[in-house]
Amino acid sequence: MINLVISESVNLAVLAEHMGGTAQIASNHKRLKHFFKNKNLCLNQIARIIASWLAPHDN
Repeated sequence: MINLVISESVNLAVLAEHMGGTAQIASNHKRLKHFFKNKNLCLNQIARIIASWLAPHDN
């Protein structure tokens, strides 16, 4: 999720470039494709999570 914000993209190839570790970008891209294959994501919940990260917090 953080990579979505950092890369400013939802393109899996772009997200793969921002993943940490020693794996090659192509391997990360393949992992992302397998992870999201046949997943039913609730976009409303994802939007709420991202909004909560970006909203100012009183500490």
